[in-house]
Amino acid sequence: MTLRKLYLIIIALMIILSCSNKPYQEKIYYDKDFKGCDQADAEFFRVVNYDKNGKIKGKILDYFITGELQGESDSAIFIGRNDDSQTKYAGNVTAYYKSGIKQFEAVFDKKGSLLTNIEYYENGKLKTKTNYNEGKIDGWTLIGDEFGNRYKYYFEDFSENYNTINWLNLSLGECSTNFIKYEGTEFKTDNGGFILKVAQIPIKYTKVSREHIDPVDLRIEDDFSITASIQFTGGDSTGFHGIYFRYQNQFNHYYYIVNGKGGCKIGLLNNGTEAILFSSNYSEYIKELENLMIMNFEDKYLFYVNGELIFEDYFPKTIKDEMIEEMKTTNKKSEPAVVEVLSDFKLGIFSESTFSKRILVKNIEIETGYVLKNDKFWNGNGTGFFIDPNGYIITNHHVVNNADKIEVSFIRQGKKYSYEALSLKEDLKSDLALLKIVDNKFKPFTALPYSISYKLRELAAEVFTLGFPEALNHGGEEVKFTDGKISCLSGYDGSAAQYQISTPVQPGNSGGPLFDNDGTLIGIIQSKWENADNVSYAIKSSYLKNLIENYIKLSNDNGINDLKNKKLQEKAKTLSDYIVLIKTL
Repeated sequence: MTLRKLYLIIIALMIILSCSNKPYQEKIYYDKDFKGCDQADAEFFRVVNYDKNGKIKGKILDYFITGELQGESDSAIFIGRNDDSQTKYAGNVTAYYKSGIKQFEAVFDKKGSLLTNIEYYENGKLKTKTNYNEGKIDGWTLIGDEFGNRYKYYFEDFSENYNTINWLNLSLGECSTNFIKYEGTEFKTDNGGFILKVAQIPIKYTKVSREHIDPVDLRIEDDFSITASIQFTGGDSTGFHGIYFRYQNQFNHYYYIVNGKGGCKIGLLNNGTEAILFSSNYSEYIKELENLMIMNFEDKYLFYVNGELIFEDYFPKTIKDEMIEEMKTTNKKSEPAVVEVLSDFKLGIFSESTFSKRILVKNIEIETGYVLKNDKFWNGNGTGFFIDPNGYIITNHHVVNNADKIEVSFIRQGKKYSYEALSLKEDLKSDLALLKIVDNKFKPFTALPYSISYKLRELAAEVFTLGFPEALNHGGEEVKFTDGKISCLSGYDGSAAQYQISTPVQPGNSGGPLFDNDGTLIGIIQSKWENADNVSYAIKSSYLKNLIENYIKLSNDNGINDLKNKKLQEKAKTLSDYIVLIKTL
């Protein structure tokens, strides 16, 4: 080979390599089920941009074949060209109806595991909101209808060995449990032994005005239903098994139990004294038992076997009277306007026998229903602030903990806006929560004018906060400014997670931002020391990292700050548009 030919070959290879290293775009066509197809059969198409190294660049965009935006994704680890269900997304994914209304929002971690999924009806109302942990549903699913009513749903699958609400073992004697994958958990008892697994269910009491306690209208609990799938598989057919509910201890609880002969007992123990509400020696429905259901609807209990109603009764009045007396004699202050009492609602799965017996527990389903209440009965408020232009908000965990409804309000260019928000992620240890506005009417900001710094500030550094102290107690819904200095680089009891600050704060300031003198976010207001003047605490901003990871891509420590060279008055005025009043039910 001549030198000239070798030279030409090298030049050709260089041209080919240079062409292959250029950025390029891919278009993928999908049918109505998002299976890969030819363009002629497509209902959707996807546009993916790649850099010169073949890595995905920018957002992945999906379109209806008619051109409307159908979805957008931050990125993907793998794209299923033949079947989109095989795609492993990373970051935020949003899908839209053809009308432009959001269909769903999902968040995936860097490994492609689903963290949160929120679905909407085409009228914009919330359909479902579910959190996940390691691919499994984590806790309650929030479910809504097209009219805005909501209920919470919990499913414990004993065939998958779930234990997400921490079932405690209170068993005695000769007994054991055996997990059988895809079938359930077997309860085995022998020689008078019994098995009792108990879990606390976070059902709330209805919130009722302290000034108007009406024994007729008072509902002790939100409506709920419990369905247990339990099967008698052999042995002692006289031994009872079933559900304990409103369980306090072995001397105080309600029960709904059956046996393999078709017998049934419904009753309660009150300080060890038994009251049998219903008893039957045989029922054809019970003998072929698959599902036990307890339903509480407006104080009335209904008991079902395999869908057949076998007994109903009203909630005992003595418990109502005790609750009313407790409300009358505790905390007489006029604020907050309503009282919320958390139930000690414990649920148990029970089995006993004289000699050897086996049952198979397949699953437990729990639903708690409620209708959104009138906002004149908001029972809590706090402060939050935007952490991202797309409707993500930071506040304290204790501000939104156990809230049935969250509303955020803020002023934008002189006009007040109010939207519903949901809690996406909560960190109990750090007392932080990440919220997301879920109203389709919300329009994202173009950018935030302040940056976030994770650097530790110096002692005596000047700081200020903006918030809504005592907003529900005549404090008003106008943002309030207070300032001070960092008094100590550690917080309460020497906590390294906090700053101690001299900035005055009040109830309602919780969750608000702490800015340094440049208008840079450096912390989150948490609490005050009741026994001292102007001793407050703020969580250091570095503790936001774990909370928002996978949900938001923040700018670095040197992010854009449009406020640095402005006067303090201008800073406060600009920042006020990004501070939100949080109300909870």
